[in-house]
This record gives sequence, structure tokens and C-alpha cells, in this order.
Amino acid sequence: MVDDDVDLRILIRDAIELAEEHRDEEASPTISECGSGEEALTFLDSCDPLPSLIYMDVEMPGMGGLEAGKRLKENPRTRNIPVVILSGLQDVAQQGREAGCEAISICISGYL
Repeated sequence: MVDDDVDLRILIRDAIELAEEHRDEEASPTISECGSGEEALTFLDSCDPLPSLIYMDVEMPGMGGLEAGKRLKENPRTRNIPVVILSGLQDVAQQGREAGCEAISICISGYL
């Protein structure tokens, strides 16, 4: 999960963990957190095994989510990891697809 907002990372992690409590499978997912696009790319360079999914915010200080997603998709090692774009911005899905992400815009502003 890549987001500069610590509170939002906690909220998303808690929601994933709560959903996992209701599954029949024994294995729970490992949730790793990064606070920026740069941090995520550095983490993924040495991560083994790679994550099966990345939730990524769009607007972050430094490298934003769209640029980080583009770099992930350009890297043969990480290009097949689905990237879900999290954003409070409208119409970010098209920008995400242009960056090579499986861009799903989840507009969350006004609900939290």
C-alpha cells in the first residue's frame, strides 16, 4: 500500500484485515506500507516475494502514484503486479490507464 497519509493507510489496512477475518482461508495477506512513490520503488527492488496487488495514492510529495505506477509497468520484474489507484480526485482512472496501471479511481473525498 502506497500513500503519504498515515491515517488513510491505517484505515485501509484495518479494512483489509477485517475482511480477511471473514474468509475461510488460513493464510492472511502480508500488508506492506510505503509513504511515497520513491519509497515503494526502493522497497520493490528488494522485495521477495513481490506483492500480488498494490494500492497506490495519486498525489504524494515527491514522486506521485501515476509516475510510480508507470515505472512499475516499465520494469519487467514488477510489470505484472496489478496497481489499484486510490484518489480523492475525479477522472484519474484515464490518467492511470495511460500510465499502464489497472487504474480504478476510487473517489474517497467527502466520505471520510
